[in-house]
Amino acid sequence: NSIITFGIPSFLKWVGLRSYSIYLSHIPVAVLILGLDQTVNLGLDWYALCFICLLLTVLFSGISYQLLEQRTQQWLKMKRNVLPTLAPSLT
Repeated sequence: NSIITFGIPSFLKWVGLRSYSIYLSHIPVAVLILGLDQTVNLGLDWYALCFICLLLTVLFSGISYQLLEQRTQQWLKMKRNVLPTLAPSLT
């Protein structure tokens, strides 16, 4: 929490933390939904398809952030704390 967040709305903080997951998931979600619309003909207009893509992107990126990014960050933090204590014994 060393980043100064004074005056930034909580929604923007939430999006900022998940921005990498959003970046990674938006194209596969769009390809899936638009491909499904062309194959099955969902009968939805362009705005509805974009809204569905947005919702699924937010959903998948939130899951990815919780299950992958946070756990990886915790694991790396633990490794960073363990390695300096092991380093003297390696020499």
